[in-house]
Amino acid sequence: MQVSDVTRNADGTQNATFISRTYEVVNIFADNGTPIEALRLVAAEQIEATFDAEGNLIGSTSSAVNSEQCDCGADCHGYIFTDNSLWINDDQVEKLLENDGYLRNLDEEDASAVIFKKGGNVVHSGKRNADGTYNNNAGILTTEYNVTLEGAARGLTDTRNRSNVEFVRKISANKALNTTLGTVDSRGVRVISDKKEIEQFLNQLTGND
Repeated sequence: MQVSDVTRNADGTQNATFISRTYEVVNIFADNGTPIEALRLVAAEQIEATFDAEGNLIGSTSSAVNSEQCDCGADCHGYIFTDNSLWINDDQVEKLLENDGYLRNLDEEDASAVIFKKGGNVVHSGKRNADGTYNNNAGILTTEYNVTLEGAARGLTDTRNRSNVEFVRKISANKALNTTLGTVDSRGVRVISDKKEIEQFLNQLTGND
């Protein structure tokens, strides 16, 4: 649960807005069949709560999340690597780049995406547009479009230090399989949970079917 806004009233009570999210841990697969851990949004709601001066809950109401203010379904890496359909944590990015057909450490003008780092660790990413601007999603926040490289970093790292910036580009199209396995959710993600169907899908992906 994440707090998005808190206001204090004249009588000492406080109003707080929370975003509650539930995710399912799933595996997606790089082009060579390597599993990448991701999170698939199951449910999200916005909670308006009121607390007394001592911080005790007085009451609360829930409603649908305003999609124009919050995007719970994907983070920055999910925006780039899964077309804004899933959440991918920082620790999965290196494995994805190594196994999904990306050229790395390119000149900026040759890149389709940027990976932001701090202390050698991945902290954020953005999509490079043809005009040299960037789009980026920061998880619970909405996607920003056509911003500078520094703006796309969202203050998470110093882009003046080029060791904090890696430019990458995928050199082949994502593999597209003609399959009816599993089901497709509301965000267009095909979900396969049956073990035999997962094995069949992996055989199709790696060409062993």
